[in-house]
Amino acid sequence: MGVLESQDPEVAAIIEHEANRQRGGIELIASENLMSRAVMEAGVLMVCVINRILF
Repeated sequence: MGVLESQDPEVAAIIEHEANRQRGGIELIASENLMSRAVMEAGVLMVCVINRILF
């Protein structure tokens, strides 16, 4: 049992479900839009959060 699963089983289950969904198929989204600066900053923040959880 991981730390996230013991601290917040609901969030851990949601993340596991999404990981399984992504492993099971491919989604192709046709788009020519660029990410907004806010979305890019949120992505950087998520990397920091993930690194904090894993390490």
